[in-house]
Amino acid sequence: MVRRTESNGDLGQLMGELKHRVQIARETGKPETWLVGESARASGGVRGWSAQAHEREGYDVLLLTALGLLGVKGPVDMAVGLPMSSWLDIEQRKELRSHLLDLSAWVSVDGGDAQRISANSVRVLPQALSGLVSGHVIDPPGAEKASRN
Repeated sequence: MVRRTESNGDLGQLMGELKHRVQIARETGKPETWLVGESARASGGVRGWSAQAHEREGYDVLLLTALGLLGVKGPVDMAVGLPMSSWLDIEQRKELRSHLLDLSAWVSVDGGDAQRISANSVRVLPQALSGLVSGHVIDPPGAEKASRN
């Protein structure tokens, strides 16, 4: 993902690659426009991450983009995953949970209506388990489902 500027324009359209244009207006600042996807990577977007998820601006952008693509509106009960080595650090789990509980923004994906997204509750789980919430699997639209039955 990369913050959109006049110099990188709409590279995704020119390259015909998957991309999303996301506008995020946090409670404390002016709206920012981001490119998310392959076009962002090709434009020199974020490739590295800091060790702690809550310190990454990109984490918030990707999370808000995903929630926007899923059509989330209003406060949401959220489950997020951390790599096992980070999840074992109780302080990292607490910091990420606190950060996400404080995260609130108006989000518009690909020119759609802006939706206010915030967390009602946050569960921080080992990465592989974050899709399981209260015994239910969350399937994004278009996800293929497999079962033995």
